[in-house]
Amino acid sequence: MKTLLLVNPVSGKGYTKKILPEIQQKFISLGIHFEIAFSERPKHFFEKFPVIDHSKFDFLTVIGGDGFMNEVVNGFSDREKIPFLLIPAGSGNDIGRSLDINIKKFFGLKNFSILTKKYDILEITYLSGTQKSSVTRKFLSSCGAGFDAEVSKLSSENKVLRGLMLYLYSTLKALIKLNQYEGTVSYQGSEIFGHFTLITTGNTATAGGGFKLTPQALIDDGLADIMIAGPCTRSRLLLILPLAIIGNHIQRKEITYIKSEYLNISTRENVPIHADGEFLTAEGNDIRIRVSHQKLNFLLY
Repeated sequence: MKTLLLVNPVSGKGYTKKILPEIQQKFISLGIHFEIAFSERPKHFFEKFPVIDHSKFDFLTVIGGDGFMNEVVNGFSDREKIPFLLIPAGSGNDIGRSLDINIKKFFGLKNFSILTKKYDILEITYLSGTQKSSVTRKFLSSCGAGFDAEVSKLSSENKVLRGLMLYLYSTLKALIKLNQYEGTVSYQGSEIFGHFTLITTGNTATAGGGFKLTPQALIDDGLADIMIAGPCTRSRLLLILPLAIIGNHIQRKEITYIKSEYLNISTRENVPIHADGEFLTAEGNDIRIRVSHQKLNFLLY
């Protein structure tokens, strides 16, 4: 068997680069041949994906975090034609968590077998005030508008922390400039109008390295789980956020939780947006989210 290793050397604050030699040795011990393609800069594979000869490779291996997996999914147009093996090595690793895979399990493999799992792809389209045009991005774990995106921006700027601690620190920092947004949310025959603090759309049960923002989400049900937090003061949000670690926040009166094939958000002012932890814009509007007709095939281990 043969695979192409797609590597983001800066994932996990440089963790990927540190463990790459060990990953290569593991593939050799499993009898799997490989070639390597390195990401040279942020969004490299999104802007210029390596030319893939499908006849040469049995699967593609992505070594990095959720943001890098997002970059690969958006950059590679033949994503349905070849399966992916993910080796989670980022800060959050919510995609890996949803597949019940992690780097420790990979290193513990005694043999390699082809067992695949279908995985929904979601898509967000929005108008960007900075680009003055419509932007479309695919995502696998979650996207958020409002407070959630502010947390994502702060997380990406932190060069030290990882995982849940990174998200907790960034959340507390984002509380300093807590904003509320007014708009209309529509989904499958229903509509909500009012103020909100954040709107999170999840394909995975967790986001931000383990927060169960959309705890009922399934990666293969063809639906998006949507969590809307209405207007919240800082003190109220501080009461709700600890519950989000275990998913009990969805019982609060401030929270609306729905499942839908699509979601449209129109706001009076621009809102910040993220997808799979990558901060997309501070000036988004006319947001449309849907479940794509495409699916990924992930290899399990």
